[in-house]
Amino acid sequence: MPFEFSTKLAPEVEPAALGRSREKRKIKDVPIDIPYGEEVFQFVLRTEPSILDIYQAVATGDIDDRPYDDEYKPVLYAEFEAESGLNRQTGENLGRYIDVISKYHARRVAYFVLTKWTNPIIGLNEDGLRDGGHRFRAAMFMGWDEVWVDYPAPEPAEAPTQS
Repeated sequence: MPFEFSTKLAPEVEPAALGRSREKRKIKDVPIDIPYGEEVFQFVLRTEPSILDIYQAVATGDIDDRPYDDEYKPVLYAEFEAESGLNRQTGENLGRYIDVISKYHARRVAYFVLTKWTNPIIGLNEDGLRDGGHRFRAAMFMGWDEVWVDYPAPEPAEAPTQS
């Protein structure tokens, strides 16, 4: 089933917060070397959603509008553990746990694909993508060329001192 997505970004967005800058950037120029992963048993488990999982979530309208932020993560992880049956002592159902988290990420990306947002703000810091990973992946999935990014403003240069 082919999908048709909006490729238009909002021409203007609100100004960035104090100490930050905002501009359009080509997706290929946004550093995204931080895949989704969860630390369990002192290992980082990759929970990046597959393109197929995102496609299926979009095709069926299986979305998740719950945020993936520090305030809501404890609720999500309690749900992930309960749904998967993860036993943290023995590692039983660890594969299922990874799958449940990955499916959440696919449904969250699908939410942004299907809500047709037009002014994504992707947060960057010195290490790359800091916030907006689901929106960024949705933009990539839809074939967008650029996104709005928000990043730390450069420090003002100090005026040279005269001696």
